[in-house]
This record gives sequence, C-alpha cells and structure tokens, in this order.
Amino acid sequence: MSQRRIGAINSRYAWVVQMLGVTFLDTNSWVDDWNFGRNGLRINRQEARCLGQLYCRVCGIGRGRKKMRSE
Repeated sequence: MSQRRIGAINSRYAWVVQMLGVTFLDTNSWVDDWNFGRNGLRINRQEARCLGQLYCRVCGIGRGRKKMRSE
C-alpha cells in the first residue's frame, strides 16, 4: 500500500476518533524500515518496547502505578 493511501486512511481515522473523543496514534510516523525484523513484517524488540512506552504515556500508565495481579 502506498504511503499516500496510508496517509489518507489515517486522516479518516483521525477524524472518526476526534468525533468519538478518543486518542488516535499514527504509529506509522514512529516506525521506520530499520525498526522491522529480518522478515520485514514484524517490528523488532527495541521498537516494540518504544511503542509500548508511547502507548503507556498516552494512556496514563507508567512507573509508580500499581500492577493488577490476577486472583
């Protein structure tokens, strides 16, 4: 899929989530070609960790917050 098409789709997503009052993260702008593993399909561990930290910041989850334990 072309970058132009991806951008157009992401713009539509951004509009929808704005109408719903939620946050949209365009992770395509955070991931580059070198962030993928050898197969080119999955992000590597370092990038997975970076995206996880991004999601935690956006969701307000982070250090100092207690983890829930399964009962």
